[in-house]
Amino acid sequence: RTLLTVLSDPRDERLQSLQVDEVTSALNGLCDLNHAWGKFIADSDDGVACTLYESKYPCSKDAGCVWSDRTLSCGDSPCLAHCSELNCTADVENRCVWSDVLGACRMVETCNHIDTAECEKDEKCEVDPADKKTCIVKICDHDNQQ
Repeated sequence: RTLLTVLSDPRDERLQSLQVDEVTSALNGLCDLNHAWGKFIADSDDGVACTLYESKYPCSKDAGCVWSDRTLSCGDSPCLAHCSELNCTADVENRCVWSDVLGACRMVETCNHIDTAECEKDEKCEVDPADKKTCIVKICDHDNQQ
């Protein structure tokens, strides 16, 4: 959807002549919200770059992102690399699911249980101690949990 907007007429406003060694810096701008391209994509898709999530909970609520406990950072879901429904649904290891609405492959949302009993049964989830009804990703307490 975003690419259709970028590629639509008038293209003259968005065409750039680049040397081969400038391509990398131009592509890096797609993921940088401070760069014109990154801002355009985020604004047109109402999306947030995964790297901007600084904690596990908001990262895990975005079906296009995945939290790394090893690096304590948020990155793109491996599901986004699948361009076809067939390849997407075949990736059970990463819990990928095809969205007909988005026409894209996303991860199955984590901890979207409505019932608190179901939430408590899921080892990756816990009921939010603040409101006692929202199911959230269990945040590991490194003092007493692994």
